Amino acid sequence: MRGAILRSLDDKTNIPWGSHYRNAVYNFWQDDEHPRGIWRRTSEASYLTATPEWETVLDVDRLNEEEGANWSYHGADLLHPDYSRALIFLSSGGDACEMREFDLVSKTFIPEGFSLPESKSSVSWLD
Repeated sequence: MRGAILRSLDDKTNIPWGSHYRNAVYNFWQDDEHPRGIWRRTSEASYLTATPEWETVLDVDRLNEEEGANWSYHGADLLHPDYSRALIFLSSGGDACEMREFDLVSKTFIPEGFSLPESKSSVSWLD
């Protein structure tokens, strides 16, 4: 039964749900190639097609390799109205998260950007 469930979850024909921000749709995707997942985006027009062209924004598996860590993606909070920055939430297990500021244009974490160590907290942008 476990195998059947995993095959169903990893099925590349699954319809990816998305979060709409301005002219883009963001989606977090896990499969056999990306067990920790990728956070990706596509245009509105592409999302409405049978085969959206996704752009990887953050590859959690690659991040884990680079940092020697075991992060799980726990979401993002995008900065309104231009959506050029995000607060990324990463967990090493459980419900505590580390938060880091992320540049959505360069697709990199911002050195000296806003960050919080792993903790049980709640943060969001203040405009």
